[in-house]
Amino acid sequence: MKQARWLYTLIAVYVIAAFSWWTFLLVRYNNLIHNLEQGNLRHHAELAQQELVYLALLGSFQSEKALPFKAGKVVLRADTALVRHHLTKAYPDLVLHIKAEPEFEKAFNFSKNPVELNRLEKERQKRQWMFISEATVFAFLLSWGFVVIFRSYRQKVALGRQQNNFLMSVTHELKTPLASAQLMLQTLQHRQLDEIKQKSLLGNALKDLGRLNNLMEKILLASKLDGANAQKHFQEVHLSSMCEEVFNRFVNLHPNGFVFNLHLSENVYLHGDSFMLESLVSNLLENAAKYSPDGGLISLTLNQTTDVILLSVADQGVGIPETERNRIFEKFYRVGSEETRTTKGTGLGLFIVSDVVKQHKAKIKVLDNEPKGTIFEIQFPI
Repeated sequence: MKQARWLYTLIAVYVIAAFSWWTFLLVRYNNLIHNLEQGNLRHHAELAQQELVYLALLGSFQSEKALPFKAGKVVLRADTALVRHHLTKAYPDLVLHIKAEPEFEKAFNFSKNPVELNRLEKERQKRQWMFISEATVFAFLLSWGFVVIFRSYRQKVALGRQQNNFLMSVTHELKTPLASAQLMLQTLQHRQLDEIKQKSLLGNALKDLGRLNNLMEKILLASKLDGANAQKHFQEVHLSSMCEEVFNRFVNLHPNGFVFNLHLSENVYLHGDSFMLESLVSNLLENAAKYSPDGGLISLTLNQTTDVILLSVADQGVGIPETERNRIFEKFYRVGSEETRTTKGTGLGLFIVSDVVKQHKAKIKVLDNEPKGTIFEIQFPI
């Protein structure tokens, strides 16, 4: 990741330097064009001066109103009105200035037409704004492209790391109950035990198989929710009864580990998918148990107001840092590394919770519990 950052930094510096040089050259090119146009006007003035002298020598400007002028040792006669008329037609970008001078070159001289100068300046500004706008758009697209590529790369690296953690976690989650159930069944097969021990081993084996079944259901549900064609079966769900059933099943799985508190409003109904809602409550309770100490309080609360249905699960565990709360609902995401983490899990539970919340157009909040722990509060619209 660090090498990629250095590579992107070097590329960005190179591109910025090349872009700055390109912009500088465009500005110089624009100023050069403007100077050439100004020089072209000066050249026109010189040509006009020479042409007037030549035409005066040919007698092109003689008339009854012609006045005498000196051109070196030659005396020329020129009608100022004819000279002005010729200039206007031949050189519209110049202005003729006539002075009361005896010498022809001093009597007739030229300057740049202010209208033409204004046009050239507008052209220069137009080109300059065109270069600036092109440079701005190019810089924006370039920056946006770099950001998108770098984010995509970073997300790919993060996803790869999360998937690796997920595979390690799933391997452990599958292997442990399988090995335990296999050991218990082999014990029953090869040893003669009394009825009480047999029932105990069978009960523990069934619990391990139940863990496997729950894990597979969680993986299948996550895959289903993540698919583009996820099917939903919405109907009127008796949420109070469903929450009580899920909570009692959860208590039976942890008979001695925690202190439980259930507060449900009666006859709360919600239009939704019963399987998804059951998974939501189950995953929130499992998450609370996973991060709560022995003897910790786990509470499930369901209330209904005039506007929303409030469902919350609270624990007195380690809590969730503020910096992690935006990421805990990502698929496969778990805080820390799988090699050093002590809590079990696949990184799918809160992802399923978040997706079910979205499917039901609800909102979820992560709050701090007092004196410690976390509260997951979900608001379902009525």
